Amino acid sequence: MAGLLRLPAEGVTLEYLAAPLHKVLLQPVITGAVLASVLKSPETVQRLIASVTKKTIDLARLTKTLKILVGLGIVYRLNRLLNRAVLNNFTRDKWDWSKEIIVITGGSGGFGELMVRKFSQRNIKIVVLDLKPPANPFPPNVHFYAVNVTDADAVQQVAKQIKQEVGDPTVLINNAGIITGQTILGGSMEGIRRTFEVNIIAFFPLVKAFLPSMIAKNHGHIVTLASMASFATVASNVDYSCTKAAALSFHEGLAQEITWRYKARKIRTTVVQPFWARTPLLDSLPKKPFQPLLEPETVANAVVKQVLKALGLAASRAGVQSQTLYKGSCERTRTSAAGLHVLINILSITLMATSSYCCQVVAAPTRENVDRAHSYRRWVPIGPFSTRNVFLRSRRQIALWMVLVGTSILNQFLYNSAICFVTGANSYGVIVVPPGFVAPDHAIESFTTAAPTHPCPSGTCSVVLCKVGVVNKALCLDGVFAISVAWLVLVWWLCKNVNTLDSSHRVFNPGMGSLQPDNLMTNPSSNHVALQLFANMFQVILSILYFLLNDSLTRMLLATEYQDYRINRKPLRVFFPQGQQRSTYYLTIPYRFSVPFLVTLVVLHWLVSEGVYFVRIIPHNFRGEPINSAVTSTCAVSPLELVVSEIMGAILVILMVVLAARGFYTAMPLSMDCSAVISAACHPPKDDRDAAFKPVMWGEVSMESDDMSATDSFGPGGTHQVHVHCCFTSKEICPPRAQVLYA
Repeated sequence: MAGLLRLPAEGVTLEYLAAPLHKVLLQPVITGAVLASVLKSPETVQRLIASVTKKTIDLARLTKTLKILVGLGIVYRLNRLLNRAVLNNFTRDKWDWSKEIIVITGGSGGFGELMVRKFSQRNIKIVVLDLKPPANPFPPNVHFYAVNVTDADAVQQVAKQIKQEVGDPTVLINNAGIITGQTILGGSMEGIRRTFEVNIIAFFPLVKAFLPSMIAKNHGHIVTLASMASFATVASNVDYSCTKAAALSFHEGLAQEITWRYKARKIRTTVVQPFWARTPLLDSLPKKPFQPLLEPETVANAVVKQVLKALGLAASRAGVQSQTLYKGSCERTRTSAAGLHVLINILSITLMATSSYCCQVVAAPTRENVDRAHSYRRWVPIGPFSTRNVFLRSRRQIALWMVLVGTSILNQFLYNSAICFVTGANSYGVIVVPPGFVAPDHAIESFTTAAPTHPCPSGTCSVVLCKVGVVNKALCLDGVFAISVAWLVLVWWLCKNVNTLDSSHRVFNPGMGSLQPDNLMTNPSSNHVALQLFANMFQVILSILYFLLNDSLTRMLLATEYQDYRINRKPLRVFFPQGQQRSTYYLTIPYRFSVPFLVTLVVLHWLVSEGVYFVRIIPHNFRGEPINSAVTSTCAVSPLELVVSEIMGAILVILMVVLAARGFYTAMPLSMDCSAVISAACHPPKDDRDAAFKPVMWGEVSMESDDMSATDSFGPGGTHQVHVHCCFTSKEICPPRAQVLYA
């Protein structure tokens, strides 16, 4: 499940959405546990399913389906294990990354530069082979050598230099590649020849230079960057596709030679075949609407992960199913993202409400639990959820309840990060001036050097210098004055920051979902998971608010429903209705309350998701190229959404207080959720058979049809008093009378 914690760089993709189903349905541990539960406790499973769907299912068919899924999962996992073993020649090797040396061709830009920087963060020695140095300097553990990889003699010479100055490389990543976008008839032979030289012919001298030392040690890894163009080509891309098909053949032949000719079975070989990626190489190709593009970081991560795992693969397609949902107009993208967020929050609230209902069903006490508690002169809550009831259940049911709660919380942390809206936040101006402007006689430093001032946003003053004095014992401030000064400073600071805003226009004018520089949180972090968890933390707070308010509303409406039996005769509500019985409410409360309540929660969740969100800023230089070393990740807040959500939350709480202040229309004793009181009211007369399946009403049972009355004696020679009984019955009842003692 770790792969679900981080959203792909491309946003929501088909692969990302299918990952939960893939990891659940083909996971024998999960399907096996469900199958074991069905086989061991079919009644409990049937009860849980029926409480949600209001219908029973064919457990035999469910068992058969689960057995098939378990079998498929075992076969799938076993197949992956065997494939990995075959591709790695049934061998294992130890890798010490403090001693390994990685050679990356074309490492000054594109995929290569990203790989270099990711490897360098782990303090691994890196050697970069490229014609031009990188635009941004590499860390000290990266060694750059300028070389034309298509020149076999130059490659041999630089290889000797690398071995002398750095050491024998143990990993070679053939990454260098070009694309011209030429047609067959319109392309020049020079361009076609150049494409073949860089994309495939250069592999041969590189492998000749570095593979022998790997064979001698029986230790190494060669990675070949191919493409999905190895399998399918398009117009204006024929020469490139031919080279990538050749790269795939090169990889397969190299793997066989290393294993069978040179007997170096511990040397790994990997070919990576990414789909179209967002790199400068694609600028020469014709653009297609809604063309799925991978982010360069996705491909680089796939290569780095494979190298660090020291595993060989026949084909690593690096997210071939990844697809951006939409790319285009900022306004349309923002609107679409907001709409998808609404849909996600609807699904999230539905899952949360369903999970809450299932938790209540699992924790609901059975008749056996109630009887056992009464035998110990204790009572248990009936109706609303109570943690007391959880520990009355079996260990298996407690574990199921904990899984439901845990997955519901995890869902709140993750589900709202499924959609990302990416936009350019850079805005800068370029001023062209003559060379004489920066001459010494123009005092350029007076324009570029900041003075030691403390600016005041109101513009009334600017503190240039503060006089430093000496404080001795005679000038010591007492504690009371110190507290007064502290409050004075706090009030002054608050007034200063409020006055900084000219009006509410600065806060609310940008509108909903508008990213502003002032709204970015300080202290950016490179930990995307931590930032997304922080942004979604407020979703968990809202979920806790839902559980609390839903529980309070359930208790209030439960008491109202109970009191209504004194006025109206109606059937009971049960999980599995029989006869004239009615079904329980799906969300434990009447739909006229639950539907508006859930709609309000959906809007609140959406507002909070739009009010606190994850932001990733990728700056670009004046040429429009991304500066990967300066990427910033942080969270942003949107004041308008937060203010509206606070107002809605306050209104929701006020409505709950108003509902709680309402009184009851009858004088029926309150039972709330006490099992002892409810049990006492569920003893109808003996001649009232099958009362549970008929409409019932609460009241005093008539003496003629009631043999439950009793005569109690208060001591020897005492007086006798007749006690009557009030209960639920389908017979005729009388209203309770004042000053009458009921049993």
